[in-house]
Amino acid sequence: MRIPSSRYGAAGAFTVLNPATGRPVGDVGLADLAETDAAIERAHRAYPAWRAIAPGDRARLLRSFASVV
Repeated sequence: MRIPSSRYGAAGAFTVLNPATGRPVGDVGLADLAETDAAIERAHRAYPAWRAIAPGDRARLLRSFASVV
């Protein structure tokens, strides 16, 4: 979890396994309560600006993001 800039959250990390092979795919940061609250607060503050973007434009932004990820 990247809130705000650390690689993993205060609660450590969880290794994600490929169910087909059982091999590790990567690690996912685990957030503690304070990090979770901070993420929710940031999302709450960002929502009005996101809501103001036209649905078609939001779709284009999400597709662009998906192509990068």
